[in-house]
Amino acid sequence: MIQRTLPLALAIALGLPTFAQAEEKPADKTPRTLVEVNGEPVKETHFVVYRAQRGPRGQAMDQEAQLGLLNELINTVMIAQAAEKEGLDKHPELVAAMDVARYRILAEAAVEQYLKDHPVTDKEVEAAYQARYADAKLTEYKASHILLKTEDEAKAVIAELDKGADFAELAKSKSTGPSGPKGGDLGWFEGGQMVKPFADAVAGMSKGEHSKTPVQTQFGWHVIELEDTRAQTPPKLDEVRAELTQDLQRKLIADYIRDIRAKADVKIIEQQAGTAK
Repeated sequence: MIQRTLPLALAIALGLPTFAQAEEKPADKTPRTLVEVNGEPVKETHFVVYRAQRGPRGQAMDQEAQLGLLNELINTVMIAQAAEKEGLDKHPELVAAMDVARYRILAEAAVEQYLKDHPVTDKEVEAAYQARYADAKLTEYKASHILLKTEDEAKAVIAELDKGADFAELAKSKSTGPSGPKGGDLGWFEGGQMVKPFADAVAGMSKGEHSKTPVQTQFGWHVIELEDTRAQTPPKLDEVRAELTQDLQRKLIADYIRDIRAKADVKIIEQQAGTAK
């Protein structure tokens, strides 16, 4: 256990930068060694990474908290050394786990570096905004529905509605959905908030109309009544800038992975059961 009365040099060394600040250091600067554990150096970079993974996110840490975290890291190193002495680092499952962790860390770093080298520009975000919202006719719908288990039950409800039955009362007595007790009321929603078959059905209806055929989704069979529609004002660019940027970044990453995969030599090797290598 590290004592609270550390040598002054180590106490000063623990005035470490944030992870982002550490990344900005020149690549040729050798990380400082904070302590040695059975001759193995625990460097400043080890502590920075450990702090990023284990410490409180977005919070400053006083010297006492940093010492406690360093103790955790030292204990981790000691236990890992003990595991190596027992040969656990040679177990196939652990070797595979360490390999996968290495792959994941390097892959994440490569993606982050690629996005840093290919930043999404304001011009690209503005173009994406125009493509998505400039000519879009955005509509909100106010509707109710009755959810039933079978198509025949839904057809029977439609027949009752055709004869003049009250939609809300039928919803209260027959709907299996959570909106049933409220007369099936779904409130206002955008088409994209609903599953596609439901959204398509609503978009093709007129105000005051109920669906003439049952609408099937993964939740069951729906009978829908469209109460009203209204035009939706497109959001301002700044309101969706982060969302558009993320969409563009996802596309960049997908293209990056596709390009790497196109150049890679991937062989699928299957060993048939009962055959030897």
